Amino acid sequence: MMYDVAVVGAGPAGATLGRKLARRGINTVILEKAHLPRYKPCAGGLPARTLRFFDFDVTPVVERAIYGVVFSRRCKDRLTQRSPRPLIYTVMRDRFDAFLVEEAKAAGARIVEGQAVKRVEVSSESARVVTTQDAWSARVVAGADGVFSTVARRLGLMRGAPSSVAIEGEFNLPTSTLETWDDTIALDLGTLSCGYGWLFPKQEYLSIGVGGSCHQGRKLKAYHRALLKARLGDVPRHPQRLTGHILLHRQPGMAIWWGPVLLLGDAAGLADPWSGEGIYYAIRSAQLAAPVIERALTDRESLQAYEQSVDKELMPDLLTARICGWVYRLWPGLFLRQHDHNALLWRAFCALLQEGTAYARIRERIPLVRMLVRRWLTRR
Repeated sequence: MMYDVAVVGAGPAGATLGRKLARRGINTVILEKAHLPRYKPCAGGLPARTLRFFDFDVTPVVERAIYGVVFSRRCKDRLTQRSPRPLIYTVMRDRFDAFLVEEAKAAGARIVEGQAVKRVEVSSESARVVTTQDAWSARVVAGADGVFSTVARRLGLMRGAPSSVAIEGEFNLPTSTLETWDDTIALDLGTLSCGYGWLFPKQEYLSIGVGGSCHQGRKLKAYHRALLKARLGDVPRHPQRLTGHILLHRQPGMAIWWGPVLLLGDAAGLADPWSGEGIYYAIRSAQLAAPVIERALTDRESLQAYEQSVDKELMPDLLTARICGWVYRLWPGLFLRQHDHNALLWRAFCALLQEGTAYARIRERIPLVRMLVRRWLTRR
C-alpha cells in the first residue's frame, strides 16, 4: 500500500504532524519503534506559549503549572521571582507523547508501534521505509525520530551538527519535599563554564538535571551530584530513572530535506541552544511542514519550501538564543546582579516563556545581535 505520508517517530513533532495531515484528509501512517507509552529522557518543561498552538486541551496530561523561578549561581540561591501567570507547564513525556498520539489516531492517522526503521530508500517521487518487520511506501517521509535519527543518517543529513549533552533523573521524594516545589522551578548557572542546572517538579517526582558541552562529561556528573546535594540536602532520594541524552543544534544552511523526505524537531536540530528546550520547536516545525507537504502532494511543490519556512520562522530565534546563551552562561553573575535591580530582565524572561517575543525584541534593540543573526542566516 502506498501512503501519502509516512511519519517516522511518535514524539510531539511526529504526532502533531500526523494529526494535522490526517485532518486534511491525507493518508498518513506514524511509525514508532517503541510501544506507547514509553519513557523519554526530558526535563518535561512546556513553555506556556506552546499551548496557543494546540487546538485541543492538553491539561489532562499537565503535571504542574509553574509560576516561580529560583535562580542560583554555583548552587547557592540568589534570587526568587514569581509571575502572576504560568511560565511553564511540566509534563511526563510518556503520558504527554501518548496523549498526542491518541489525538492523531482520533484524527485518522494510522499508528504502528514496535517497528524500528532500518533504512530509507528514496526515488524521485516517493520513498520506502524499511522497518524491522515490514516496509512502508509513501510519497513523502517525515523524519521525526529524534537526535539519533535513522532517517537523517541514511540520507546524510545533519552531519557535523554541533551538539550538547545533559544528565537528568526523575527522583521519587517525600511529599513534603515535592510540596516545596509545587509551582516553582530552579535554574542554576555559573557552576560549570557554559553549563546550567535545573529542577522541574512533577506530580510524583522531581526532575533534576544538568546540561553542557559534550566534552564536559565527567564534570557534568560531578555537577549533577553537587546540584542534588544543594537542592535535596540529606533527604533520601531514590532515582526512578537516571539517564543522559544528546541535543543537536542545526547550523544555518544545513539541509533538513532531500527529495521526498524532510526532518522535524530534534532530528532537524531544532532545540533552543540556550535552554535546551525542544518541545515548542518540535510542534512548530510540524505545523510549518503540514501545509508544505499538502502542496507537495497536490501541486508537486518541492519540500524545500519547508526548509525556507524554518529559516524564516524558527532559525532567527534559535540563533538569538545561541548569543544569549553565551552571555547568560559565561557571565551568570552579571545577569543575576542585573535581576536584583532591573525588572526589565525578568519581564523579558517571562515574555520568552509566555509570549515568545523576547528574542525578536532583543534583535530589535541590540544592533550587534541583529547583525550576527542576519550574517549567519545568509551564510551557506
